[in-house]
Amino acid sequence: LAPVITMKKGHHRGIFERALETEIGEVRVDGVFSAPSRFVEEGLPKTKIHTIEFVTARFNVKNLPLDLIVEGVSQALSIGGGTVIVTFGDEERVFSSQRTCQICQRGFFKPDPEDLSFNSRRGRCKKCDGYGVVKNKVCPECDGSRLHEIGRNIRLFDKNIHELTCASANELHSYLERLSADTSTKEIVEPIARELDGRLTTLVSLGLDHLSLNRECATLSNGELQRLRLGTAMGSPLTGVTYIFDEPSAGLHPADNKRLLSKLVELKNRGNTVIQIEHEIDNILASEHIIDVGPGAGTHGGEIVFQGETSEASHAPRSATGRALATPLAFKEDPSPSQEQLSIRNASKNNLQNISIDIPLKSLVTVAGVSGAGKSSLVHGIIVEALSGNTAKPGVHKTPCGIVETPIGIDRLLVVDQQPIGKTSRSTPASYLGIWDEIRKIFAETLESKSRGWGPSFFSHNTGKGRCPTCKGQGELTLEMSFLAEAKVLCESCNGSRFTIEADSVRYRDLSISQTLQLTFEDARTVFINHRKIHQVCAIACELGLGYLTLGQPSSTLSGGESQRLKLVSELHLSRKGHTMYVLDEPTTGLHRLDVALLLKALHALVQQGHSVIVIEHDADTIAQSDWVLELGPGPGAAGGRVIFAGRPKDLLTAATPWSAALHERLSLHQTMRAA
Repeated sequence: LAPVITMKKGHHRGIFERALETEIGEVRVDGVFSAPSRFVEEGLPKTKIHTIEFVTARFNVKNLPLDLIVEGVSQALSIGGGTVIVTFGDEERVFSSQRTCQICQRGFFKPDPEDLSFNSRRGRCKKCDGYGVVKNKVCPECDGSRLHEIGRNIRLFDKNIHELTCASANELHSYLERLSADTSTKEIVEPIARELDGRLTTLVSLGLDHLSLNRECATLSNGELQRLRLGTAMGSPLTGVTYIFDEPSAGLHPADNKRLLSKLVELKNRGNTVIQIEHEIDNILASEHIIDVGPGAGTHGGEIVFQGETSEASHAPRSATGRALATPLAFKEDPSPSQEQLSIRNASKNNLQNISIDIPLKSLVTVAGVSGAGKSSLVHGIIVEALSGNTAKPGVHKTPCGIVETPIGIDRLLVVDQQPIGKTSRSTPASYLGIWDEIRKIFAETLESKSRGWGPSFFSHNTGKGRCPTCKGQGELTLEMSFLAEAKVLCESCNGSRFTIEADSVRYRDLSISQTLQLTFEDARTVFINHRKIHQVCAIACELGLGYLTLGQPSSTLSGGESQRLKLVSELHLSRKGHTMYVLDEPTTGLHRLDVALLLKALHALVQQGHSVIVIEHDADTIAQSDWVLELGPGPGAAGGRVIFAGRPKDLLTAATPWSAALHERLSLHQTMRAA
């Protein structure tokens, strides 16, 4: 139907005469279908409001050719000023080729990309403000799409943008291919498909085809998030570009890392230069040229100890990387998992498929599997969720997604993450580990301090009277810059020492308080050899490969791996009583293979103290040196969430799992290198 008169008074005889002249055989007057000839002579009651529509076509879709339907719609649009009404049974819908509607008298702005973005004020749903939920329930207004009604009703044929982004990369690619093959839609779809093709293909090649495109990044595993970041860099067909990747293998299973390496090779073959900062053996061996910096960390590093072809690195005498490449994978000789076991029943969070499993307590347990297999869902979503709190008594602990039962009490649950240490920007390794208080006591015990009445608080760079009053113990000043980012400059009063001249005049073993802050843990271990508390902490830090860090280094300058190891130092030196469960999520991220060995030594020390350690990992050495391995999979997303192996590390070699294949590859790799 074509709307001709909408809610207007009059007899409208001329309208019906026009219908007859244009061979319109049927009209709808005030909701009733009639012949136009019926109203030509008398018309309609003049004082009443009327609505008149011309019927341009009446048909059964199955029995009428498409071209005749198109002709009927085109005629209705022409007569109705760009508006057509379609009735079917008791229902009807109004369509318009204009940005105004004659029926509801509503107008619209020209469609804009912001109409399709829930991050835009214009495009977001007003009810949930673009979050999709209201009070932890799906928004009743937008049904979780987050979009305003205009954005929800802009469609690429039968689907709106929310429905398209609910699909995976493969599904969207297939949908666009079907539309591109249709001659009626080809002109619209082809440019869109061409733009998306490279990006979607990259996601698939990186093993992210199981993800829906509208998945929240906060719900992705570390490995999925890492590959997604890499996909943004690899999705464009550029050449002549230098790509620099900082540990691209972080969080990736060896199988996922293989996909990544194939993309890096593809980038290189396209005419680009690819530089990666890496510790992963597979990535190093896939390279054509190695630059090895060392020989140690911090002040012991900064030299080029090897540069050349990958095959020659293992023969370089000063290269720690060469030694790591030449060292074969070694399984723990006699893993001894405890008989006391944590029981998990009916775990169903995210993609976990109602799994039930027992894992040993007071042991080093590694949870492995491909990225997205459900490792974090099991450890954080079930175990940590059930046992969180100050203490977990023996017995059953329930969560909405599963049940956890422990035969012994867990006095403390600690998630040792890679978040920065301390609570403020003033935090330092020394203050976090509690040895700064001991050092201040030492300076307060000197004869000079006692004669002047200076106690330990005088030597605090946070609140003490001995701190520099100009920079308030920061060592630098922050300058507010109009229209620019803040700038930091060295404090001219203390020259960066953080303390007053008086405080810095006190000496211990010929070191001032500010010079003590600049000591590395390695140096501090020697300086404070006669002070058991300080010496013990410094020694443990050195054993964990942190000897190069300075005592007063700002916490903001520490990497995630350094922060995580400092947290382990604080646990190891305290020798905590009771039973603690430690949970670590990929602690080897950013670590050289030789540093991984030091980390494993620390984790085994916690187990020897009677604690439980659960680690989520993709590192082969960690898996091989564990007491117990739990592998989830076999694939990511819906293809995972099942227990495919549970047992001692060496037994993995006889299993048919992704990690079994990866370990066999690593073993054969070292055999090949040893033979060479």
